[in-house]
Amino acid sequence: MGKNEFLEVLKQNYFYNIIYRQIYRWSVKNKEILLENNRRGLNSIININNIDINYKSVYFNDGIFYKKTCSFSLLVEVYISFEGTKEKNDYLDYDTYKNWLKIDCIASLFSQMKDFKVIDIDIYDSNYKKNTPLTDNGLLYLNKEDYDLYAEKLLKKYYYKTEKEKTHNCIDIKKIAERMGLSIISTSLSQTKDVFGKFFFEDSKVAVFNSEKEKYEEINVSKNTILLDLEAINSTSYLTKNITIAHECVHALYHYPAYLYMKLINNNFSYISCLVDSPQDNRKELIEWMEIQANALAPHILMPKERFMASANNLFTKYKIDRNSDLFMVEKIILSLAKEYKVTIYSVRKRLLEIGYNIAYGVFNYIGKDKLRPFCLSDKYKGDFDSSETYSISLKNAIDLFSNDYKFAFLLLKKEYVFVENHFCINDEKYLIVREDGKLELSRYALHNIDECCIKFKVVKKTKEYKLTKEFVSLFRDNYKELDFDLKMASEPNIYKTKDYLEKWKIHDENVRLIIKEIEDKNYVEILNYLVKFLKISVKKLTYDTGLSTKTIERYLLGENKNPNKRTLVSIVRALNVPSRISEIIFRQAGIAFIKGNKEDDALLFVLNNCRLHNYKDVNRLLMGLGFSPLSKKK
Repeated sequence: MGKNEFLEVLKQNYFYNIIYRQIYRWSVKNKEILLENNRRGLNSIININNIDINYKSVYFNDGIFYKKTCSFSLLVEVYISFEGTKEKNDYLDYDTYKNWLKIDCIASLFSQMKDFKVIDIDIYDSNYKKNTPLTDNGLLYLNKEDYDLYAEKLLKKYYYKTEKEKTHNCIDIKKIAERMGLSIISTSLSQTKDVFGKFFFEDSKVAVFNSEKEKYEEINVSKNTILLDLEAINSTSYLTKNITIAHECVHALYHYPAYLYMKLINNNFSYISCLVDSPQDNRKELIEWMEIQANALAPHILMPKERFMASANNLFTKYKIDRNSDLFMVEKIILSLAKEYKVTIYSVRKRLLEIGYNIAYGVFNYIGKDKLRPFCLSDKYKGDFDSSETYSISLKNAIDLFSNDYKFAFLLLKKEYVFVENHFCINDEKYLIVREDGKLELSRYALHNIDECCIKFKVVKKTKEYKLTKEFVSLFRDNYKELDFDLKMASEPNIYKTKDYLEKWKIHDENVRLIIKEIEDKNYVEILNYLVKFLKISVKKLTYDTGLSTKTIERYLLGENKNPNKRTLVSIVRALNVPSRISEIIFRQAGIAFIKGNKEDDALLFVLNNCRLHNYKDVNRLLMGLGFSPLSKKK
């Protein structure tokens, strides 16, 4: 979890001197250990000359943490220099003892560790087991496999008291908060609505936004209080009041040790904010992990595994759902479960995936404000579900990848993918259909076998909040805001691995090579006429497919344009639906270049190569959506 600042605290003179003295006393008391295997063959130690201490790590022991006193073990590497003799009255010689020591300490964090004590020192054993599931900064060790365990621990302690609570599916999270001794207050936490909730570990003063006066005001808040901003919560599709309260309950029950650690580092720290973006305070990474844990556990508290699985199984059985079913029925089931458990669609979808319903993977996906048609993986899909992978990407991400990742661009140009419905799909009639209105879309087969025909992407880095948002790549495309993340290609469609498709591709590649041989010495006008004749495309058809006037098409075919317009030629060549290897020759012979890094040229090159099957209206809308002029003015 990055640099451990608690180690930096222990390096301060006050603590270092105490640790040094105790290691010195341990050395004097354990001279026989220092003499073991010494290189000089010394049999006795006269003096301990110097001790160099190299701090390695620290971890907390749970034991008495909740009494505002912490027990922790410090791991150090020591170099103990000493002088001694081989025989009595022999001359002095020197040697150094090197080893790792485990130093058990105790201190009160609320006194800034002024009562710091070393209670034991021993040689560190790498097989030694920690007696607590806490990290070196007081945070829980929490794996995915532990989520249900810790959620159930909370429910057993604070909820399962009555028969209704033991059997009724909907968890009364407000009742849990009440039994935990937590108060819930609704208020406006920020003017920008980027703070959903706050949990206070101690009595504090905090600024809240007065909407009527349109200014911030400071209020007193008692410890164990949850502040909620319902307006901020309701502005998202992935939060509800219940989810936020459950989130804050996780902080209250499981993050007190981490709070004490934060208190030691920053005495002003008193609460945790649940934010839209990155967390507050300069202890950013630790708080980020606390948020990750609270986000992860909240759905498990509100949707306990056994009862949620029973509910899901009943509905999937009732509607006879399998991967060949109408995927909109899966959306109906998710809506039903969200209503039953009073949680969000996002939470239900995430929970279904966790318990093995991978058919929920492709439903309720958003790119910006656009909801994608549902899709699912094929029966042949193998491997674990990875929440950092996705088949759906935004147009912005698609163009950025195409423009900046030359290996990816080369693959697209070579294999002739089509960007359709926010997927890079194989250009094959099995996977693509053209509707009566001319709009290109994925076929039903493609939607039910997305891994067979579409490229899969993986998040490789995020400029900020990566850990908080990576799971949103495939689990959540919220219509609240557009997420911006860096992607790389994870894998090509599975169909490329089959013998039949490889043979089909080989024939296609040979045909393209023959055409290139015919046109490579022609000028761009001759190439256009050759392709129109070869493809048997009429001027009327080109006019319809480009949105250009018949006169404009005829002028280009007659060679009347000595200086062809880049956008017009893109429109014509795109409508011819020729592979990129051929279109590249046309533009080279026309003397037209695309400037790398120029956003408009990047967009034009993208639609030329990846939107060849789209009608011109969709291409024009795409370009205008990016802030550029359409290829043709025809509506």
